[in-house]
Amino acid sequence: MRTSRSFDALAGALAGLLSGILLDVAMTRLGLLSTIALLIGTDDPIAGLVVYHVVAALFGVGFSLLLPARRLGGGETMLWGLAFGALWWLLSALTLLPLVTGARPDWSLAAAQAQLPSLISHLLVGAVTGLALGTALRPPSVSRGSARLVAGSLARGAVAGLGAVPALAVAVPRWAVPLGLLTGAGFAVLYPRSPDGGGPTVVRGACYGFLLWVAVALTIAPAVGGRDLVWSAEGIRAGFAAFPGWVLAGAAVALVHHWLGAAGRLLFADPAARDDEDEGPGARGLHAALRGAAAGLAGVVVFLPALPVRGPAGLLAALAWAAAVGATFGLGFRRQTHDLASGLGWGVAYGFVWWVLGSLTLLPVALGGTPHWNAPEVAAAFPQLLGHLAHGAVLGAGFFVLQARTSPWWLTRTEAEATRIARHRASLQGAPAVWVLVVVIVLTVPLVLAAPA
Repeated sequence: MRTSRSFDALAGALAGLLSGILLDVAMTRLGLLSTIALLIGTDDPIAGLVVYHVVAALFGVGFSLLLPARRLGGGETMLWGLAFGALWWLLSALTLLPLVTGARPDWSLAAAQAQLPSLISHLLVGAVTGLALGTALRPPSVSRGSARLVAGSLARGAVAGLGAVPALAVAVPRWAVPLGLLTGAGFAVLYPRSPDGGGPTVVRGACYGFLLWVAVALTIAPAVGGRDLVWSAEGIRAGFAAFPGWVLAGAAVALVHHWLGAAGRLLFADPAARDDEDEGPGARGLHAALRGAAAGLAGVVVFLPALPVRGPAGLLAALAWAAAVGATFGLGFRRQTHDLASGLGWGVAYGFVWWVLGSLTLLPVALGGTPHWNAPEVAAAFPQLLGHLAHGAVLGAGFFVLQARTSPWWLTRTEAEATRIARHRASLQGAPAVWVLVVVIVLTVPLVLAAPA
């Protein structure tokens, strides 16, 4: 049942206020309340606390009114909140605050690095607001069926959490197992039903891992250990090796959770419900993989300038890599690219995941070394990040073009198909938030790693 926008606004205000209260201690410890008080012409921390709560409530109201009309679950609204928090940081900390205090807006690298603690607080406020608002607007059911769904999701999450342990063992070796189980449980609660498609699930998992890096590695762990919060560029740079580990852990949890759910549906669902297209699942997967491989090979040209290895051997390796990445894109995003924008969005997001997985992790290991996760190595691999993003853009756009010519799944022939496709496309409303969040993550990397001016 749809709720009124006035109820949405009230729920948003309460969700924003809750996020502000949860971050009171962090804002106080970092001395950010005095800066916030400048909005009303004073530097009194008490006044700053009041202003902070008012701003957090207004943030929640604005966020609730900008959400898609369709009610999304907690996981999707959390990602929307993260994206909205990053955009609000750009508008407030780098633009409105300087104007209010009589200065000019400063979007330089030095100003952005100085406001990095504010960015982290905006991300956490956005995540908490989104999660609370999603729960309020779409409260969990207490039926027996929903209880079985959550229990099954938690069981899959526990197994998936163990799959994340190898990535976390490099980032947090002493706590890899318990943190892996908590990571799996958290994803299972956020997504009791995995998002459609393995590819979007992996990207959402990477974004989930980024949030955990901010919340756990930069905030909760230092606070529990009695240390200062790691919200400055210098502190984050010193411990940047945890960033790839958390991103890959989130992606691994999401993928294993999705695979286990898909296996269960394959074994126990009605065969008629599983197969609603002319081709069999094997033929559909093969054709999607071939289209993806072709699009991946077409995009290898834009990746050549970023190749770490030159010569014929490097070219052959690049071609093999491009075909393999393209094939996995075709399999994972077969029913997710329904226009050019969705192809570009998912392609760029997938390129970021492959930069962390390939250039920073698998390639160094294949060459006999260890993952390149520390700050200097990640900074040296930044050209490869640009190459992966460009290749992903060409891959996604090319895959959509090939799919539109040979297998346009969004075109319908019957009323039943139209209903099914409309329902599926409605489930894709969280995709733009994921694309925006990936852009935020990509911009965070050079912001943190760049040498201070």
